[in-house]
Amino acid sequence: MKKPSPTTFAFRKHTRSKTRKRIQLLNDSLGEFLAITYDVSESGLSIERKNLPDKLKVGETFSMRLPHKETIERVRVVRDTPQTVGLAFV
Repeated sequence: MKKPSPTTFAFRKHTRSKTRKRIQLLNDSLGEFLAITYDVSESGLSIERKNLPDKLKVGETFSMRLPHKETIERVRVVRDTPQTVGLAFV
């Protein structure tokens, strides 16, 4: 039986891959922010808390763009901790 990787927990459906990429978040009421990813999976990503507004509301949606890409993805805040913010792809 294959052992789960350190970033896969029994409650997770998708394996997370540690990666550091810059992303741009856009929100009509909060404006535009640059953030750094912490990890990414098929269902969403975690971003570092640095350079973000003090408190993001769970359920709040953003447009997300990777630098040098035309594609814009929609994400929703699902977790907000002192170190990271969890975003799910919408």
